[in-house]
Amino acid sequence: MNFMGKSASARPLTVLELNQLARDLLEQNLAEVCVCGEVSRVVVQPSGHTYFTLKDSAASIACALFAGAARSNSFKPAEGARVVLRGGITVYPARGSYQLVVRSIQPEGEGAIRQAFLALKAKLDAEGLTAPERKRALPFLPRCVGVVTSPTGAAIEDIKKAIWKRFPGMPIVLSPARVQGDGAAAELCAALRRLERRDDVDVIIIGRGGGSVEDLWAFNDESLARAIAAARVPMISAVGHEIDVTLADLVADVRAFTPTEGGERCVPVLLDLQEHLTGLQAQATRTLQRTLRETTLGLETMQARLQRGARNAVVRRRPALHALFARLVGASPRRRLSAQQQEVAGLYQRLQLLPQQHVARKRAALDRACAALQALNPLAVMARGFTLTRDESGRIVRSPEAVLPGATLITLFTGGATLRSKVLPGAASADSSRIKPPATL
Repeated sequence: MNFMGKSASARPLTVLELNQLARDLLEQNLAEVCVCGEVSRVVVQPSGHTYFTLKDSAASIACALFAGAARSNSFKPAEGARVVLRGGITVYPARGSYQLVVRSIQPEGEGAIRQAFLALKAKLDAEGLTAPERKRALPFLPRCVGVVTSPTGAAIEDIKKAIWKRFPGMPIVLSPARVQGDGAAAELCAALRRLERRDDVDVIIIGRGGGSVEDLWAFNDESLARAIAAARVPMISAVGHEIDVTLADLVADVRAFTPTEGGERCVPVLLDLQEHLTGLQAQATRTLQRTLRETTLGLETMQARLQRGARNAVVRRRPALHALFARLVGASPRRRLSAQQQEVAGLYQRLQLLPQQHVARKRAALDRACAALQALNPLAVMARGFTLTRDESGRIVRSPEAVLPGATLITLFTGGATLRSKVLPGAASADSSRIKPPATL
């Protein structure tokens, strides 16, 4: 019997069976191992599985980080990174190769650094500096983009290329600073303050390319984090790669996974804006033309309605208009003047005839009065043989009884001759023969 419990005289194993026995043996005895080394030859499959090699100066081992484990680890394997892996050894039976199935991955020496990072993050969280509600929106089209990074690194070139590819000619102002090593955080704060003193800078990108945790540690500095949070303009943090998370990323208004993405996030695409403006212009032209057509149609319809309404109103009001016209004609000063002229002419004719008519009427009345007077004229009666007797007072003597004795009587004859007589005293009033005729006047 050998150490596997098999007799030497037993049937020989197939290669697959041998590899399976080796797998079982390794998985039972090396189910949990911790190993450190340098990452190389990283391959990420579309399924999300990551395959790479862990090596040191003397040996190497194949490693597999499956998709489920990759989602639970914030740190992703990168070429040249020094890491600490935890997992188990297994054998792939088909090829007889063994590999380390990784369950967790951390940068080498991360323990103390990680604890310091988490403690400072908790402090900033408690003050609300990482709260989503305090994040500001980026300006749609900044006048100028400020950049805080190293003047010699690849980050500034990536940022400029990204910005000018999207918006050629966009002004960019670099405020240089070291991005790693002792004193880098203080330089980054000073560079940020220099940009904030400019009135034309509307957004600031702060960042650098990828590196180890130690290389990126300046962006975990508390003073820099507070300066970013208190910045006058919106801030974009573009530090390292997507797997790298710093305090600058957490307090900035926008986190970009890379410097290139930071440049892309801060400006729109000029061609898109031009196309959009062209589209808006065309849309505005179409809208204006449609509105003009609709307005013209509406005006024409309204004009037709007004014309119909006017015609109908004229038809309805024509009798009243005729009546008003007749009244107006009747009230015309010319017509009234003509009527008054005719009236004056008639009055003038009447006035001309009035004296003649008046004279004729008066003459007729006079003739009638004369005829009546002539009819009543005692002389006319006397002309038929009568006389008229009056007393001295001029009263007509109508009967003998009215004559007193001694009274003088005046008798008028036809032709005007008069005879005065005197009544004798004591004579009978009825005996007229006893009246003594007076002497002739």
